[in-house]
Amino acid sequence: MNFRLFATILALLAFCTSANAQAIKEIDLAFAQKKYEVVLADCRAVIAREPANPYPYGLIGSVYIRESKYDSSLPFLQKAIELDNDSTWISGWAHTNLGNAYLYLGQRDKAISELKIALGMAATPNNLKATTRILDSIGYDIPEKTYPKDYLPNWVVIQGPHAIYKFQDTAGLHNQVYKFILKHELAYETLAKIFEPKLPSKLIMHIWEDKDVAKKILHQSPGFSVPKQCFVHIQRDQSLGYQTTQVLSYWAWGTQPTDRSLFINVGIGRCFNLEDYDKLAAGRIVAAKEKIHDVMDVWENDKKYDSDVLFPIAGAFVAYLRQNSTEDEFRQVVKQQSIDKVKIIYGARFNKLVTDFNQLMGMK
Repeated sequence: MNFRLFATILALLAFCTSANAQAIKEIDLAFAQKKYEVVLADCRAVIAREPANPYPYGLIGSVYIRESKYDSSLPFLQKAIELDNDSTWISGWAHTNLGNAYLYLGQRDKAISELKIALGMAATPNNLKATTRILDSIGYDIPEKTYPKDYLPNWVVIQGPHAIYKFQDTAGLHNQVYKFILKHELAYETLAKIFEPKLPSKLIMHIWEDKDVAKKILHQSPGFSVPKQCFVHIQRDQSLGYQTTQVLSYWAWGTQPTDRSLFINVGIGRCFNLEDYDKLAAGRIVAAKEKIHDVMDVWENDKKYDSDVLFPIAGAFVAYLRQNSTEDEFRQVVKQQSIDKVKIIYGARFNKLVTDFNQLMGMK
């Protein structure tokens, strides 16, 4: 064999591997920064060079899911699985993403099938956690769970105009069920006039009668939403509008948020929870009791504050912003919730808004 030629081939292979690794790093970075057009273009370039590489197919499928193009994601995710001969983490995430896509497309059985495959692969700890969370959110029984079979709800399902209502138990409730549905349908219509949402499917509302059972299955108490999947888990006596607001604001005006923060997100939920009390006054009471000196401290450290403090302060601030913003400004806040983005939205007005709010709340 011509050893010089062999050495040249090895050098070229090493260069290509290095170049490809760098390209993938750059694609991963663009994906993390939500530069999806860049990701799609770069992935297609990788496919042109390496049509048997499963990685770009899986990532294109993931991008399409994030852009709510669920039908478009399917062939790419399926191709990633087909090409991933060693069944690596690429397949694991592709099965999870396929499950997600099928859920949005209303194909529950297919979704569960894909998610069960991902669960069995346990490709990475994060993939296992994400897959389990999705299955939990739809109340699916994972065999490895420790709770008895008797715990699993036999859902009573009732279709409403805007939502699908799944009751854990309706025994003895009689016409209370239909009063509950009517009240929530009217709440949906009220909130829809504000947010003009375009959901990929109906809102799916799980109504739990037994909090302990819910915690065993969901690993948290009912009173939360999974906006991207249009799921809500509540008890009958919980806030009328908070969780519905979380879903409708996520899909408001036909676009998904580009930046989310806990502070603004819970503030939106609290501001539009359809409960009849003064949100600003509620915030003022908590600010005085807890000796809050600056709303920015709560916003910047939102994960450190208990909900008893965070929710009323955030609700008051969002209510204040709504009163002192143009319609376009407030829409932007709903979709771009990070401090840096909100500063850009209000420009030179931002500091004055914060100062005036602090004074209104009696913060010193």
